[in-house]
Amino acid sequence: MNTKIFFCEMLRHIKPDVIYDIGSRDGKEAILFKKIIRSAEVTAFEVNPTLVQRIKILPEFKNGNVLLMNCAVSDKDGVSDFFISDADYDADYDMDWRVGTSSLREKTAHGSKRRISVRTYTLDTLLSNKKGKSIVLWIDIEGCSCEALSGMNEISGQVKMIHAEIETKEFWKGQRLFDDILSLMREKGF
Repeated sequence: MNTKIFFCEMLRHIKPDVIYDIGSRDGKEAILFKKIIRSAEVTAFEVNPTLVQRIKILPEFKNGNVLLMNCAVSDKDGVSDFFISDADYDADYDMDWRVGTSSLREKTAHGSKRRISVRTYTLDTLLSNKKGKSIVLWIDIEGCSCEALSGMNEISGQVKMIHAEIETKEFWKGQRLFDDILSLMREKGF
């Protein structure tokens, strides 16, 4: 099953007010979601500085139709290390799969090019001014989905759909896996 197709079909059905593309990489999903639900406030979150620069120049971001936040979504508000993958950032996105694998967690293999400090926010903090609005989340943050979802307590009742990349094997040091995230989501009523 192509989960992106399913997600897009569900967007048409749900018609959310707010869509967050967390771990945007190239902004393409955020742009697609905005085309599907033009009335939604769509925000892309990306931390990798090289990718942020690429996203900022896209017309949909330049004209403000889609918002860009240069911060990480996590389980706490603060500052954290961010590990930038060793990749060929001059190559086309599809030519080097490592381009989109930077993370708040260090990889167990393939190394990191460098480490930077980044701002982190919880979903509760980011969405605190969206009371009463329906929310949809697309999460692809390389081993940190559990942290992002853990930061969603006050607004969880407004979240109508979540698509999250979740691993069954550890690729990032100390990451939480499928069973942990499934338990967390059950605790939150999903």
